[in-house]
Amino acid sequence: MKQKIYPGWWIVLTGVVLMGMVYAPMLTLPGVFTVPVTGDFGISRTTFNLHISICSLSSTVAAVVGGKAFDKYSPRALMSFFAVLTGLCFGAYSFATNVYHFYVISAVFGFAGRFLSFVPVSILITNWFGPRLKGKVMGVAMAGSGVGAVLLNPLLSATIARYSWQAAYRLLALLTFLLVLPLVVGTVIRSPADRGLPRLGDEPQQGEGAQPPDQLEGLRTDQALRSGLFWAMFGTFCLFSIACTIFNNNAIPSMVDCGLDAVTAATVMSISAFGIVVGKLLLGAISDRWNAKTAASVSILCLMAGLGLFLLLPRAACFLLAAAGGFLFGVGNANCTVCMPLITSDLMGNRAFAQLFSYASVASSLGATVGPLVGSLVFDRSGSYSGAWLADLALSAFMLCSLHLCYRLRGRAGT
Repeated sequence: MKQKIYPGWWIVLTGVVLMGMVYAPMLTLPGVFTVPVTGDFGISRTTFNLHISICSLSSTVAAVVGGKAFDKYSPRALMSFFAVLTGLCFGAYSFATNVYHFYVISAVFGFAGRFLSFVPVSILITNWFGPRLKGKVMGVAMAGSGVGAVLLNPLLSATIARYSWQAAYRLLALLTFLLVLPLVVGTVIRSPADRGLPRLGDEPQQGEGAQPPDQLEGLRTDQALRSGLFWAMFGTFCLFSIACTIFNNNAIPSMVDCGLDAVTAATVMSISAFGIVVGKLLLGAISDRWNAKTAASVSILCLMAGLGLFLLLPRAACFLLAAAGGFLFGVGNANCTVCMPLITSDLMGNRAFAQLFSYASVASSLGATVGPLVGSLVFDRSGSYSGAWLADLALSAFMLCSLHLCYRLRGRAGT
């Protein structure tokens, strides 16, 4: 008899699409719209980028309530509702006639997107895959944001160039209803226990109904929130997000300012997005082979190398230099989505993973509120992004130290 495909693999596929079609437009693709929208509305880049910060603040609210919501309600029902809402938000952007419309829509989009991308995908992957596979599978699912950016950067840029930025947003709405919604409805299941299946990637257990040990170990929510370890981890995650979003939302306009045309700049960001795909697969494998700390350390060093190359662009603007910098930053950019859930599992355990990771992901949203504004504020005041890249380099170095401090605190706490 032919064996059926393990349902967890369908969830991985859905995770890839969600990260590509929701997370990427929310955090890594807004730069595609910066130049055309600010030109049409006659506003500064900081004024426009404020809508990304509003999106992130709204996402913070969703992250706070997300863990409890996924424990209480059907993940499929919740995610289906927010898939519809996300599609409507993309469509609504296309009818905006001033930046304040962007602000209102972004408040809704940020809330909906958090319930549909990073947090639920991380929770579902942890539910369906055990320690022997979790890192690799998490890397594959989270690589969707890179795949989405690789495909959508040139597609949206070409649509804007040929038609308008409004048409590009309508294309995103159409893709959401055609791809995201059917996959969520057809594949999302809370855990293998709901289908009477074992979790793939666990060591064999003795006795009927035995629960995998890693799901029994770790801190309770109340214990974690009272610990210095949790808040050190929270601060590190916030730094991760700030460092990545400074680049993600300012790289395209910075390249255009250096003399590269908009299509070439979008191509560089597609190469950077390919770096994200490579990074997520690489970091997932490194995490399984060694640990999440090593994977995150490698990613931060790649961030710093990419930023160093971007600092050279004003003096020697060329496609190859930008592409190399973008690729290296892309590999490092994978840390936010691959390493954060794995580090949370490492430091906090899996006893209350859904709730604790939901709280920890608030740090990512807060960081994404600050990051987009840093680059645009530096540009508005100095006319250059070099100061933003220097600040990002310093931030990345501090982030590396903070990461290693977290693991030292874990050793002292004996968790």
